[in-house]
Amino acid sequence: MNDGNINLVSQIKNLEAPLINFDLKAQVNLEDWQNFMPKTYIHKAEGNANISVKFNHKFKRINNLSIHDFDNAQLLGEATFSNIFLQLKADNVALSNLSGEISVDNQAINTKRLEGVIKENHFTLKGRTENIFPYIVDSTETLKIIAYLDVPHFNMESFLQNESETTKQDNNSLLTFPDRKSV
Repeated sequence: MNDGNINLVSQIKNLEAPLINFDLKAQVNLEDWQNFMPKTYIHKAEGNANISVKFNHKFKRINNLSIHDFDNAQLLGEATFSNIFLQLKADNVALSNLSGEISVDNQAINTKRLEGVIKENHFTLKGRTENIFPYIVDSTETLKIIAYLDVPHFNMESFLQNESETTKQDNNSLLTFPDRKSV
């Protein structure tokens, strides 16, 4: 990586019923990191992140793992972001000027503070997402989100507007609402 480093210290004992420990520390430039990631989902990523993750768990067995084998795992981490620009391939919507801090505490992600801009709307987000890892791998699991979202001046037209759905006629904008927007 040009402008960052990744340090991983790991330990595995007993391959049949393993005890796995790792400590990951990274300072990354997201533009560099994107060069190592599959280009399937992310169109463009810029900015800096400092990441620290610790994992410790003794598994009963290694074959036939399920998400519930991780229920008692210790997973702790923090990430600090600065000046992030992120745009996914599937959408022309970009997050810009994103800065803040999140932490992982076992099965929860705590958003201590995230500030940024999405479609001309400045926002601040704080909150907690619980049961995240079981939710990702098991469609029957429930995700619990407790969040505080502050958008001081909400520009609904720019937020809902999709450039391909907007046409100009006599200097008037015609806005067609999409079937569904996930917020």
